[in-house]
Amino acid sequence: MLLEGDEAWIGAPRAAVGSLRSGYVERFERTSGSWQFIERIDCPAPRPGAMFGATIARDGTRVAVGAPRLLPLGGSDFGAVFVFVRSMGVWTLEDRVDPPVAGTRDFGHSIALDGDLLVVGD
Repeated sequence: MLLEGDEAWIGAPRAAVGSLRSGYVERFERTSGSWQFIERIDCPAPRPGAMFGATIARDGTRVAVGAPRLLPLGGSDFGAVFVFVRSMGVWTLEDRVDPPVAGTRDFGHSIALDGDLLVVGD
């Protein structure tokens, strides 16, 4: 979960999206003292057990979401981080960051975002 001012991002990494348990993130805003659901962002690369939403980091108009158990098709490295950017009130996928080293496990288990700097742990 990420709480920043009147905005909350809540990850549901084990939640089902269709028939897959790939996870999603929900965004809420506090208006007049109560929290209102605004939108849901599903895993852009849905795979069973991806755990999208396990970690969330934000800086300004960017938010990074970890999927530390994402298995790529035909690969053996675990995890990815998806970076979304907000433009004109809409969050859209800007980039996907995969493990830079072969044999990585749980890439995206921890993340931090500061401007254009994204730090990812496994």
